[in-house]
Amino acid sequence: MRTAARRAAVLIGTAARSELLNSDPRYDATLAREFNSLTPESDLKWDRIHPAPDVYNFTPTDRLVAFSRGRWSSR
Repeated sequence: MRTAARRAAVLIGTAARSELLNSDPRYDATLAREFNSLTPESDLKWDRIHPAPDVYNFTPTDRLVAFSRGRWSSR
């Protein structure tokens, strides 16, 4: 899909789950091979980023950003 999208100069994306990154090499490989855009599946939902008063957690989303930068920034 990604190759066809590149030829057409379009982005092709998917919703991704940060907790699956680095847990199954097939998941990472499929994301990197088939897509050139990621949307956090649930990592930016309010209860995940703000689990308690005065507590914010962007770590899962940061993992998705790091993955996408590492896989696609030079392509």
